[in-house]
Amino acid sequence: PAGGAKGAKAVSTILTGRDNQLPIVLLDSDEAGRAFAKKLRDELYAASTDRVLSVGSFTTLPDAEIEDLIPADFIVATVDRWCRNVEQPFEDVYAPGKPIVPQIETWAGQQGIELKKPGWKAELAKVAKPRLLQLRSADLAASIPTWERLFKAMQSGE
Repeated sequence: PAGGAKGAKAVSTILTGRDNQLPIVLLDSDEAGRAFAKKLRDELYAASTDRVLSVGSFTTLPDAEIEDLIPADFIVATVDRWCRNVEQPFEDVYAPGKPIVPQIETWAGQQGIELKKPGWKAELAKVAKPRLLQLRSADLAASIPTWERLFKAMQSGE
């Protein structure tokens, strides 16, 4: 919701009252996210480093981003639904075991699709949300342990 690492500090500051605890921050584990997590832990969150979480702590993917917490097959199908008029569907080039966002960006460039920055991820999320809400728990079973670990980490940071 903060719009990336740059917005997280401003949002954290706004959400924190003078005597209140800093909010928990969940950041991507890509290069920008790691750098920002370090900066937060060194500065604003120096006394509360356990409140800065990284997506990489909850997935085995290197450079994982928030989108990697959603089942990949769901994201792949959503991208193909979102960008229908292409020569090669994203499903044909998706490589499991790698972060999905850079793959989408590479594929889109190859297909001549302009992903407007910032904002393309929010547009994709608008397409994904109604479909995600209609899934059954069985469709999400593989990702449930990841989300449970994330929620437990957030609760322990409270």
